[in-house]
Amino acid sequence: MSAYGTFTAPSRPTDLLPPTVWELPEPTEPDKPAAPFRRLALHHLRLDDARALLPGLVEYTHRVFAAEVEAGRSYPQEAPHTRAAFEAYFWAADVIVAIGTNDQSGSDSDSNVEGGRAGRSWEDALVGFYYVKPNYPGRSSHICNAGFVIPASSPAVRLRQNIGKIVLALWSLARIQSKRVQFGSMRIWDSLGFVRAGLIPRAGRLRREDGSGEEWFDAVIYYRSFVDEDEWARPIE
Repeated sequence: MSAYGTFTAPSRPTDLLPPTVWELPEPTEPDKPAAPFRRLALHHLRLDDARALLPGLVEYTHRVFAAEVEAGRSYPQEAPHTRAAFEAYFWAADVIVAIGTNDQSGSDSDSNVEGGRAGRSWEDALVGFYYVKPNYPGRSSHICNAGFVIPASSPAVRLRQNIGKIVLALWSLARIQSKRVQFGSMRIWDSLGFVRAGLIPRAGRLRREDGSGEEWFDAVIYYRSFVDEDEWARPIE
């Protein structure tokens, strides 16, 4: 539920986007350990298919997100965060899951989630996941928002910038549903060319890292358009 009530995504393709596979670079610094896998396979999902075809995935993503909410240092929701509330929030539109793999290019890991998982638990296979959905209804539904989660136990926590680059490339090519995007994050999006469009003072009441209570944090609004500026000058049909 948003400030505008429940609203549906604008018109979008009914077919899911094809999977994309990304080679992970070797560490550039000698003291940086290599990732435990060489490639990331990104798969586009929606809730009904995830429930029907990927047993345990929605439950696992809920547990991870609920733990993030309980930690109180990122998302604004407060615990307890129920399964129904999670599905309505995170799985409301499009979700991308990243599966880590060492398989050769062209294997089943490239084409389907279960092939990439290769019998592993979700804890061992799922590097991260994110949603993409409109931030507003109707006349502003071309503005979208994304929320990213990398499980705290994942060996990929040090891959955040690489995942950010992958997201940027995928999004600019696919344009899942939006012409503009807002993000809440910092160094990664600075390095990827996003613009700091504004700042909301004391937007979040978050827990201190040392656990000694809560404090107010500012929110930086990031912006990037995924279409050429000329497109904005065209007559609206």
